[in-house]
Amino acid sequence: MIEFNKKKHIEFIEKNNEKFKHKTELSSQDLTYLFHGLIDLLQLPYPPSELQPYFLHPNIISELYVEVINSDYLTPSDRFKIQEAFSNIYKAIKIHKSDFSIDFRILAPGGNYPNIELSRGSCKYSINNQIPILLTKSRNKKDILADTSIINWLTRMELKFATSVMCAPEEGLFNFHFTSYNTIKIDNSCFQKIPEELKVYFLKEVLDIKRRYIKVGVEAWNRKPLPDVNEYSFSNYQNSYNSFKKIFDSFSIQDDLLLRTCNYFVKARMHWENLINAEEAITNNFFCLEGCLHLIQRKYNDFNPKLNRKLLKNVFKEEIPNGENLYDYIEAGYRTRITLVHPEPVWGSEWDPFVVTEDFYDYYKICRVLLNFILIDRNLSSY
Repeated sequence: MIEFNKKKHIEFIEKNNEKFKHKTELSSQDLTYLFHGLIDLLQLPYPPSELQPYFLHPNIISELYVEVINSDYLTPSDRFKIQEAFSNIYKAIKIHKSDFSIDFRILAPGGNYPNIELSRGSCKYSINNQIPILLTKSRNKKDILADTSIINWLTRMELKFATSVMCAPEEGLFNFHFTSYNTIKIDNSCFQKIPEELKVYFLKEVLDIKRRYIKVGVEAWNRKPLPDVNEYSFSNYQNSYNSFKKIFDSFSIQDDLLLRTCNYFVKARMHWENLINAEEAITNNFFCLEGCLHLIQRKYNDFNPKLNRKLLKNVFKEEIPNGENLYDYIEAGYRTRITLVHPEPVWGSEWDPFVVTEDFYDYYKICRVLLNFILIDRNLSSY
């Protein structure tokens, strides 16, 4: 059976190379022919009929075509022999790259998620079959190495959306839990003509096909089984929707200081879900606080990278309820921050610095207070 399937995969590539050898770009008719052949060869079920026209996009077909040469039925020697034939067709498929891409993510258990659909700008959060999902649209960078890490864990839009959700409630703590599993990125050209009511349906179908070719495991490049619906927590978000919109609209994804600060904010809550990472959660709170102080200082027209403690103390006193006590509490945590961050502070090393649960929750809530003040001049009544 293995030899039979190996032969089928090799014949598929060689036969189509011969069929399309005089073409530099495959037509819509050619792509339809190739799609049906791939479905048969890879032994896939057809997508639902209402989605099939959107699977004929060259980018989707190219992803399926790559799985032919990646097949476990082929040896490295087999792949080498058919590489040229494979490349001829792959180049003729002509992958599209527009100005935008779509990120689709099944959110992981470990968060406390809004129980309503949220849509703002190019982002949409919804609950599909009792599982929270997030869809965002981001600009494609011409040179991804120019100003962003190649292992960046979130897009700017995902970070903006999560921060807005987490900061909006007057009371109660909401958070998103992100993992590298169960996510896809596709070019917007695959997506823009799909009717609104079918978009999530289409993305979920594409993800399900992709998952067939990723082995189950614990490594970052593996996949995990989809979570059970009972692993998720949801809370009432109706009263927070208006505040969410205001924060979202005030959040600039061009502001690197704001993005970096919120990166620490979102990660702090994720670390706290695993108490083995409790120190890292508290440390991220302190990093977020430092970013908040710089943002407040900048808000009052001091752009010096060194903190202006006199200015900050006055802003806390005059503009933030209970601000003097809040500022003193932030300063009091500085020794804990140094002990956690630096292996050899002037007062000596501590392999297990003394921290308590309140060190996380108090400083995390202060971060929420300050981000609200920075973004929408809102003073939360409590923290």
